[in-house]
Amino acid sequence: MNRPPPAPPPSVDAALILLVDDEEAVVRALARELRASGLAVETCTDPLEARQRVASGKYALIVTDNRMPALSGVALLEHAAATVPDVGRIMLTGYAELETVLSAVNQGAVQRFVLKPWNPGELLGHIRECLERSHLRKQNRELLRQLEEKNAALADANLELSRQASRDALTGLHNRREFDAQLERQIHLFGRDRQPFCLALGDIDDFKGVNDTQGHPLGDAVLKTVARALVSTLRDGVDSVFRYGGEEFAILMRSTTAEGARHALERVIQA
Repeated sequence: MNRPPPAPPPSVDAALILLVDDEEAVVRALARELRASGLAVETCTDPLEARQRVASGKYALIVTDNRMPALSGVALLEHAAATVPDVGRIMLTGYAELETVLSAVNQGAVQRFVLKPWNPGELLGHIRECLERSHLRKQNRELLRQLEEKNAALADANLELSRQASRDALTGLHNRREFDAQLERQIHLFGRDRQPFCLALGDIDDFKGVNDTQGHPLGDAVLKTVARALVSTLRDGVDSVFRYGGEEFAILMRSTTAEGARHALERVIQA
């Protein structure tokens, strides 16, 4: 089924800007200029309200004064940077104290610092640049999220392929390939650390007769039943059971002496 092509990304001009200043005349004048340039704008004269509105994540850029009652512009932009990292952040202020500038820039809260009275063309250029950067950050974050999802799905698929490659499809036991690998590792551990282990091999008596007289579906059921009995009798996470081939099975018992293996195999045969 063919999927429709993805929708084009929204233009930078369609991104929403929040203007924050405790002086109503300032935000009105600035909003009028930006809207005349085709930009989408909302205004706010209460920095505490602005902090709540920023958390919605709908704004691409915040342009704020610094000296405001209850909450400074630096504090507002720090909050924005912490809660909505992709949002652009411009400080527009009539006070250019060096300490304020350094605090804002060093803490990463402010991306552009513009003095009042502003130059309309210069300010518009800063705003469009910050909007473009915000848009690119959002795109990069979304691409990274999609890449992480695909990598996780790929890892799951590889894990499932690995599991299938090491398992017998009928009984769910480890297969002959996995038997060879685990036995080799166990022999290596024995040679290095003298960790004892025991290996048992066995088959189902007269199994061919079951297939010949009762049919292969019943024979498959016998194999599954024996496999479940073996797994349920042995130690989970310690011992390994394999379908060695046909009606033959192998059991690898780790940290087990010969005497311990005999007792375990008596329980296996009884099961």
